[in-house]
Amino acid sequence: MLEKRQRKIVLAHFAIIIAILIWGSTYFVIKDSLSGIHPVTLVFYRFLIATTIMGSILLLLKKNPFVKMHRGLNLGLILWLLYIPQTIGLVYVSASNSGFITSLYIIIIPIVTAIIYKTKITKQRILSVIVAVTGLYIITGGIGQIGLGDSITALAAF
Repeated sequence: MLEKRQRKIVLAHFAIIIAILIWGSTYFVIKDSLSGIHPVTLVFYRFLIATTIMGSILLLLKKNPFVKMHRGLNLGLILWLLYIPQTIGLVYVSASNSGFITSLYIIIIPIVTAIIYKTKITKQRILSVIVAVTGLYIITGGIGQIGLGDSITALAAF
């Protein structure tokens, strides 16, 4: 029998795998959904559903959903503005390309952070950038093949 610490580690790994599966599958679900709905309308409904669920949870927990609402609205607006180009890009690009291009934010953020805060870019980060750009090149077929959807999705990632 696994000890308590080992069970937590196994559970954490399992949770990460489930999160990856859910995150990755959303691209295919959204891509399929776009055949019957405008991208901006789809994003609106996604945010409406999330707001309704979160508001209901807060009310069930007897928490005031309007405390610091301005902060939530500001962050929600930024997130919404990022989801719009990503969803529009998904109209023109495959779900797998969209997921891969969007995941480049993992590389972009440390680079932009290093520039803004004037910190050193490590060899590990440089290697990560090389691997990510190589993968993007392989998936998209190179710069000559990057289309409108790829560009819009990259803009959202940045």
